[in-house]
Amino acid sequence: IPPEVGVRWNANWVYDERAAVFVMFGGSSTYIGGEHWRDTWHYNATTDSWRQIATATAPLGRHIFGMAYDAKAQRVIMYGGRHPNGTGGFVYLGDTWLYDSATETWTEVLSDGPVPTGRIQGLMAYNGATGAVELSGGWPYSGEQWRFDIAAGRWEPIEFDETPPWQFLATVAYDAARGARLISLGLGPHNLGVSQTISLNMHAGTWQEQVTNQVPPTRWAQGSVYEPITGRTLMYGGFNGDCSIPGVTDDCGDLWAFGYQDAL
Repeated sequence: IPPEVGVRWNANWVYDERAAVFVMFGGSSTYIGGEHWRDTWHYNATTDSWRQIATATAPLGRHIFGMAYDAKAQRVIMYGGRHPNGTGGFVYLGDTWLYDSATETWTEVLSDGPVPTGRIQGLMAYNGATGAVELSGGWPYSGEQWRFDIAAGRWEPIEFDETPPWQFLATVAYDAARGARLISLGLGPHNLGVSQTISLNMHAGTWQEQVTNQVPPTRWAQGSVYEPITGRTLMYGGFNGDCSIPGVTDDCGDLWAFGYQDAL
């Protein structure tokens, strides 16, 4: 890794299928404070190489933000995050940006309609069933559900008969075979860990808790990805003393796989 990439906290990156590169933005030099970067990088896994992108404009430096790749529009969508307010606190951002890897440009989306409230750790994922990026959860507490219409350049609220369970610092993955978003483990109200896995089926417009014989120890800030060969969602890592190595760290180093065929 080039020295200028450095060690950073709470950056975000996604895979751009058209450009065949990973796009990374932002992050901070420490977990809570420090410098908040506004740099953009491409990582090419084939050549194992990093390249910093010199964009004419760039979003405000931030960390703990949401990002997803819209496969239909072939754009990266970034929303929210946190930026220092200059007096020792933070501002919760509510801006939306599009990144085009082909032209290597960032463009802010200025919508005259309703927009999600500013937040950190909003769960964003592209839903192939709807052809749109969807947003849920985050902090400050939000049970809102949103869909971003990239053609119209606006956010649209998604209404459900039942409000889905709220989670913060959870993980989200899109199950392409079932057209469902799978959200698992995180922090619930009062910052308590939850051992709950829920799925959102956009075809039926319903939330459903997935009950299994085995449940991973509670954790938050883990990573998840859908694995199409086996049709399972893989989850790794996170933070919580319940799954740490005793006397060493509070970091989780275990790998779990979830499949709908495993649910009771």
